[in-house]
Amino acid sequence: MLEGRNVLVTGSARNTGLGIAKVFGGYGATVFVHGRSAEKVEKVAQALNHEASADGEKYLAFAADVACEEDVAKMFAFIEQHVGGLDVLVNNACHLGLGHRFLEMPITFFDEVLAVNLRGYALCAQYAARQMIARGGGAIVNIGSNTSERALGDRAAYIASKGGVESLTRAIAVELAEHQVRVNCVVP
Repeated sequence: MLEGRNVLVTGSARNTGLGIAKVFGGYGATVFVHGRSAEKVEKVAQALNHEASADGEKYLAFAADVACEEDVAKMFAFIEQHVGGLDVLVNNACHLGLGHRFLEMPITFFDEVLAVNLRGYALCAQYAARQMIARGGGAIVNIGSNTSERALGDRAAYIASKGGVESLTRAIAVELAEHQVRVNCVVP
């Protein structure tokens, strides 16, 4: 179903992202496994390739900090070099924003959470959309959270970032539609 398609799932070295990467690979896509630790993403990609028993590499590893534009630029250059560009981006990388009540939360912590959960999504979507437009279209899926409408205590930064993800999704969906790039938000 996705044979010949190239997919990046950010934050796919574990948990939900790993599950998403496996599904895309199972449908025939070439999947870029992403995380912050090069050692971890290499091990995960090797394990997935072994599990898939595929000829060649169906799963390719790349480590990057999605909040750092230099890292994101290198990751998308790697994708372009290896497969010619991206067809699908799943923005899944996440900072859980645990550990601080609002009144005691250092604003640097707030900035750190938004840097991964919102800035990282925007950066990856920009770079991905450029490659998708050159390929004739594609799809961006942003992973949101039900906390953006159902707030919990001790999670102000995370909740604010996920509310931002939903708004960002709507904004870029309108702009990218004319380029045949679909943009959606999935709220698990």
